[in-house]
Amino acid sequence: MLNFSLMGAGRIGKMHAGIIDAHPDCKLKFILHCDYNDYDKCKIIENKMCNLLDVDTIEPTDDLKKMFVNISKCDVFIAGSTGPLHVAGALNKKTVGFYPSKKSSTSLRWDTINNQKNKLFFEDTDIYSQDIQVDIQNVAAEIYTKLLK
Repeated sequence: MLNFSLMGAGRIGKMHAGIIDAHPDCKLKFILHCDYNDYDKCKIIENKMCNLLDVDTIEPTDDLKKMFVNISKCDVFIAGSTGPLHVAGALNKKTVGFYPSKKSSTSLRWDTINNQKNKLFFEDTDIYSQDIQVDIQNVAAEIYTKLLK
């Protein structure tokens, strides 16, 4: 069983559903991390998906030690370019990072420091959208091929 740690709610959830749809033979546990503002959204996602897969939401915390322990329990950490993504990279966890297409926020500048074989990153394909846009099916296939096989 692989423990996936997911930071945030919403559009990242679509990508996770893509992984599951494309590769139903994988045994995955999804652990949702979020801040206080997204906790209700994460619980909604957890409740909708609990019959389909193993998913838990971790209570938001301001305690950095607890956050580091939670990240250390995962096999793969998926998030936007955030502090926790870089913590996971520093722990040499497998990471999947999503970066906006802004020159100040590219993966070239903000790449994680884990081993090259343990990281994937995806950049926004629509510079005019407020949300990061990626091809969910291609992202799911690349995660499976490069990090899960």
